[in-house]
Amino acid sequence: MDSIAEKKKMGRPTKAEVARNKKITIRVSESDLIDIEACAKSLEISRTDALLKGIEILKKSIK
Repeated sequence: MDSIAEKKKMGRPTKAEVARNKKITIRVSESDLIDIEACAKSLEISRTDALLKGIEILKKSIK
């Protein structure tokens, strides 16, 4: 039998190069949520990735 120290971690592996270990909660309207989900679906990415992609676009427009 394996010892506890030898057991591998179970769970979903991260896709990101950098671990996403911080969490935020935001309130959005129904229409905002629909927009976020539509963008994520059309790009075939998660809602989180869609929001982060939007932030990257905003950062580029600020510079």
